[in-house]
Amino acid sequence: MEAALKDGDILQNAAGQFQMLDGINALFQRAAFRLNVKKGAFWYAPEFGSHLFELDRSAPESENIALSMAAEALLPMPEAKVISAEIYEDRISFIVEIFNERRKIEVKYS
Repeated sequence: MEAALKDGDILQNAAGQFQMLDGINALFQRAAFRLNVKKGAFWYAPEFGSHLFELDRSAPESENIALSMAAEALLPMPEAKVISAEIYEDRISFIVEIFNERRKIEVKYS
């Protein structure tokens, strides 16, 4: 179990207790966190995160490059597989599969 996050903040219920995630919901949150953190941002875990923020969105094959970058970021999660990527002006939208369930994970440009 882990605390549920939204926009970097821990979510709380009406009683002020942390909302908790487990199972597949926790795994998708971990995948989203790995994709949204700039690689090297944590000095204690410099290998954590992705290079997606370095992506040249105008380059040919940028969606394929984004897929590769996302797959690299999720290597420590063998249960996670990046299925597709779509590049928009303000974000990259990925479809990620974990244990045969697919969900959208978005990475917004800062």
